[in-house]
Amino acid sequence: MNDDQIAHLELERDKGQRAKHAFNNFIQPFVEEKRLVLFEAFQEVSVSNKDDLLEIKRQLMAINALETEIQTIIETGIMAEKALVAEQEKSE
Repeated sequence: MNDDQIAHLELERDKGQRAKHAFNNFIQPFVEEKRLVLFEAFQEVSVSNKDDLLEIKRQLMAINALETEIQTIIETGIMAEKALVAEQEKSE
């Protein structure tokens, strides 16, 4: 593995660690609270009120997409860390 590849893996690892910290400390609590709020709104809205139902669905889909994107960054960082460890063990 060349220096550029190692630098890229280190960057991905660091990005994943920062994303994990942000997710655990800020984003996950927000997502959980927002899902509760949306669920309560869903329970209260009339079935005939399609606009409000679609808005609730849109917000939930956005939150799910955000969570998925951050989880992908975290997983990429974990895989980069494993690749760095494997490269280090190989070079020893």
